[in-house]
Amino acid sequence: MFAALKHSCEALAVNHLELASGAGHDSAIFARQGIPSGMVFVRNQNGSHNPHEAMEMDDFLLGVGVIQQTLEEWK
Repeated sequence: MFAALKHSCEALAVNHLELASGAGHDSAIFARQGIPSGMVFVRNQNGSHNPHEAMEMDDFLLGVGVIQQTLEEWK
């Protein structure tokens, strides 16, 4: 999944970083069932889990595009 998401970022010319995250608990249930999972983080001025999150809609749409591209190639 990681490679597929990275490929989609590159195919869409979306700047991206590879990073370790403590958010693995979000996908642990899927992993235990053998379901591949990955995460796309969208930059946010104030960080996630903050009531004053400040995400730009254009950045959000880039993230959605990466997910869409990945799913379409994975069919």
